[in-house]
Amino acid sequence: MGALRTLYPSRWPGLVVLAAALVVVPTRLTAFTEPKTLVLAAAAVVSLALALAAKRASAALVPALLFGVATVTSALAGDGVLPGALALQLACAGLLIAWTITGVDLPRVVPLAVAAGTLVAGVAVAQALGADPFVAFVPDGRGTRLEVYGTLGNPDFVAAFVAPTLALSLALRPASARWRTLLALAVALQGLALVASRSFGTVLALLAALAAVLLHSRRGASTGGAHADARNATRAPFSLSLSKAPWIGTALRLRAARAEARNPTRAPFSLSLSKAPWIGRALRLRSGRAEPARAATNFSLRSARTEARPWAALVLAALALVGALTLAPRDAARALEGRLYLWQVALPHVAEAPLLGHGPGAVQALWSQWEADAWATGRLDAAARRFAADQDHLHGDALERLLEGGLLGLLALVALVAAAVRRALQAPRPLAAGVLAALASLLARSAVDFPLARPAELGLFALLCAAALSLSPAAREEPRT
Repeated sequence: MGALRTLYPSRWPGLVVLAAALVVVPTRLTAFTEPKTLVLAAAAVVSLALALAAKRASAALVPALLFGVATVTSALAGDGVLPGALALQLACAGLLIAWTITGVDLPRVVPLAVAAGTLVAGVAVAQALGADPFVAFVPDGRGTRLEVYGTLGNPDFVAAFVAPTLALSLALRPASARWRTLLALAVALQGLALVASRSFGTVLALLAALAAVLLHSRRGASTGGAHADARNATRAPFSLSLSKAPWIGTALRLRAARAEARNPTRAPFSLSLSKAPWIGRALRLRSGRAEPARAATNFSLRSARTEARPWAALVLAALALVGALTLAPRDAARALEGRLYLWQVALPHVAEAPLLGHGPGAVQALWSQWEADAWATGRLDAAARRFAADQDHLHGDALERLLEGGLLGLLALVALVAAAVRRALQAPRPLAAGVLAALASLLARSAVDFPLARPAELGLFALLCAAALSLSPAAREEPRT
């Protein structure tokens, strides 16, 4: 394992996500998607080669393996497979398997994911201010929200990537004042980018992240109280060491453990020093039946207050975004109608390949045929004709996964997410809460968008799932970052 750690640096998963988010090749027609897919594919090959040397397996690897098997089978059986989409899905599966085997060192990896989101946000904010570094080769969208596309190619893509990294940012607890200042600037920059992108799905994503944190906080508080009670139950009720003042110990003969053994039904310890109040004031000795309950209550209230401060920023960001969307010239009803049109056209074709699907990339490959069939059968309203156009994705990852990967592909995705969420809920906070919130943000976004079909967000998704599966439910403390 020592050789593996040398070859496989602990920051590697974070570096992969950082590279995938930032790489842009101006000379390519697809300046964003192709280079990022190549980064993930190359990283998957390297990660798998190094991970296989570990020769280590666990139950946590099963969901990742199932995800990979579902991808391969749909590709073999599908009639609409596209090479680029297949390469992206295989890269995601490879990274999931490799990072689950090697584990993810959260304190080292999360700051790099936060750096990726901050840099993407910085480019987006600069574009909103009219300083676009890519203006030479990207179609001019000045004057519209499309000018805020960061290093990802679209404002919705920026919002989909930055919202989860904002959740991760709020989970960090820097030890030094300098890093706390830098983190505050990163949070502010990501919040500004979310507002500048004016994406409807971001409100849903931030609310889902906040709900995930509240759920984790409740689970953590109750679990923490149970752990405190268990520790107190096995500890001697009270034992006072007075090595520096042995005469007091001799005089008072304070041994609560022996008293408890003699009379278990009695309060573990209660010392009355009415005849010597100055000793009582000096020693502050008071213990009783209420102590375990008090310990649990103190844990719950203290942890709730600690967690509430940073995560309140998610609420503020959501409110700020709602205000920005209110002023933005966007029609939410029209956006929803467009998505309903896509789903109406595609949904009947699930029955054509219900188990294994049409293969990765089938939506793009078969859309023209599907749309023509929909209009030929007359099952669409004439008013929906305004939405007729070539499409690459369905703006709904669950339906797209069902169409392209079949029932097996969808169940593999659900099993992976369920395992990751379960492990994150059982694990220590605060980084586990950040992982859970970031994952919830991506999944909420996927209900109205397709982040799981884009390289930067898919790489982040693989990192979050592998990180959650790597968490230990037994530990209750995390290193400060």
